[in-house]
Parts: sequence; structure tokens; C-alpha cells
Amino acid sequence: MVARDPGRSEALRSLAPSTTMKFVQIVDAEQAFEGAAAIINASPLGMVGAEPMPDMLVDAVGRHAAAATIFDLVTTPIETAFLVAGRAGGGLPVDGLTMLVGQAARAFELFFGARPPAPGKELRNLLIPKGNQ
Repeated sequence: MVARDPGRSEALRSLAPSTTMKFVQIVDAEQAFEGAAAIINASPLGMVGAEPMPDMLVDAVGRHAAAATIFDLVTTPIETAFLVAGRAGGGLPVDGLTMLVGQAARAFELFFGARPPAPGKELRNLLIPKGNQ
């Protein structure tokens, strides 16, 4: 796992003590991404109102994206530097809205007492602010 603060990341070990985890700093992302089947951004880096993703990390994503799934959990903006680099590097980009829609299906049923709209372009368009589609 590439972490901004590997010391803080160590707390994850207690949540899954039998899982092998290796934490590296952003400067070591190049090594961490080598041969990866998936590269996932689960941080707020690159989100509106948050720090931008460091260039060295974006560049490493682009260099190691070929044939990998590039998943950015950031929802605003939909198109992030992380996803742009991954797509340019030959990866399969998956945006944060995909995660949001997946998590929201059950909540929709509970809130509205109806099945949610089928995942697809229509639902995505409902969730993307006008002008960003």
C-alpha cells in the first residue's frame, strides 16, 4: 500500500492481523505499482477542496497502468488526474461515481421504498452536476 504517512497506516494491521500488508511512501510508488492488476486511490487526493495528487504519483500510475484497473474513489471531479494518467497508460479507468452508485442501491430502496434505477448512463447523469456530463 502506498501511503502518505506509513506510520499512520500501520493501524490497519490491527484490523486484519492475519493479512500480510506492506506500506511504502509515495516516493516508492513506482515499485509498489509494478505488475499491479489494480491501482486504487482510496484517499481524498485530487478531490475538489483537497490536496492535488502529487505529480510523481500520477506519473507512476501512468507508467504502470497498462492492462490494470485504475479505480479512483474520488467522486468530485469525476475525471481526475489519476484516471487521466491511468487511461493514457493503457489502464481501464473506473471512477468514484461507480463506487457511489454501487453503495447507494440499498440506501435508495430504504429511503424511497422502491427499487433504484438500473445502473447505467441514465442514473449516472442524474448524479453528475449539470455541465459536467
